[in-house]
Amino acid sequence: MQYLLKHFAEWQLCLVFVAVCIGSSMLLLWVFRNYFSITAFREHREVGSIIFGTISLIYSLILAFVIVAVWEDYEELHTDIVREAAKLTDMRFHAAELPVVLSQLVLDNVKGYAELEVKNEWTDNENSLHHNPIMLQLRHKLLIVGGQDTGKVEDINVINKDIDDITELRYSRIGHVHSHVPFLVWVILILGSFVMVFFSYLFVAESGSVHYLFTSILTGMLAMCLFLLFALDHPLSGTAAVSPAPFLQAATGGGPY
Repeated sequence: MQYLLKHFAEWQLCLVFVAVCIGSSMLLLWVFRNYFSITAFREHREVGSIIFGTISLIYSLILAFVIVAVWEDYEELHTDIVREAAKLTDMRFHAAELPVVLSQLVLDNVKGYAELEVKNEWTDNENSLHHNPIMLQLRHKLLIVGGQDTGKVEDINVINKDIDDITELRYSRIGHVHSHVPFLVWVILILGSFVMVFFSYLFVAESGSVHYLFTSILTGMLAMCLFLLFALDHPLSGTAAVSPAPFLQAATGGGPY
């Protein structure tokens, strides 16, 4: 799936997915209408309507809850990226208070850290385990310098505080990136979609074309919701990915992204 998200626009994948779902639904509906009799169900349509309404309510609540939860995770990831990039920018300003050689060391490490994060999370995101030791190495170098030059201890401590904040935000960001919808939830949502579509077969319309139209609309809406959930569950892939612009801006020290 990562390959598809990297090489195809999400609107293209969405159209293909929805088309396949609708086509499969229409084929099954044709088989159902031509080979099965639902005369008995017509006599108990009121009971079926109540059951269908209950199932629809339960399924819609579950689907809405999952989409909202994933969307909040998506937004929190974006917030963490912006805050982490802001801390990197702060380090660039604080480095100006240090001697030229040490200041350049901090600036080089800030740039290297940001570029490596972009490479790990956006460019090479097939790998689920990424390591970025740059801030740890910078802290070690600053501790050595701080012990030699006591006049710069206060400035170095400020930068060390920035490193602490960046490390904490990075752990939070990685947690959001790797927090996916559990497999069991996917199973429930997919099975629930099948149940919803199957129930639409039972409410036969007198006009076959109308029945096909209503069922295709229901199937299309369910398919789009499932694809939306899938896209939000992969926040660093595809055209809907969270932008790496804050990191790129922090790396170059340029203007607002």
